[in-house]
Order: sequence, then C-alpha cells, then structure tokens
Amino acid sequence: MLSIKLYADLINKSLKELSFSETPKSLYSPIKYILDIGGKRIRPYLVLMSTSVFGKDPKLSLNAALSVECFHNFTLMHDDIMDQRL
Repeated sequence: MLSIKLYADLINKSLKELSFSETPKSLYSPIKYILDIGGKRIRPYLVLMSTSVFGKDPKLSLNAALSVECFHNFTLMHDDIMDQRL
C-alpha cells in the first residue's frame, strides 16, 4: 500500500487537471474554486486504498476516487446554497 502522501499527490494532481467549460462562468467558477481549496480528501484516499488492499494498482480506481470527491464537494455546495450561506 502506498503512503498517504502519494495518494494525496495523485488525487490533488488529478483534480487540478480536470477541465471544465468556461461558460457559464457563474456555474463553473464555484466548482473550480471549491475543488482548489483542498480539504482532507479522506473519501478518495479510501477508494485508492481499497484498490491497493486487493493488490491492484490504485490508479485503476482514480476516476472513481475523483468522482467520489467531486460528488462530496457538490453536496457541500448544495447544502450551503439551500441554507442560503452563499
């Protein structure tokens, strides 16, 4: 199993490489912002670690790990919007 630092580097690098449309700016700017501010990223680490536990290359589950992180951040943003915190 890789170290948490290697998982973190893999996740953070991959999140920075995600591309989004430029328009509408009011939709995509908040998405870019929330993914750039970082966080613990525990969920995607667990996805990669789970893959390692079964003897597979964690990169095989990278898309799943990124999906989990993006969905988690979406739910946080949605909650803030619904609570009128944004």
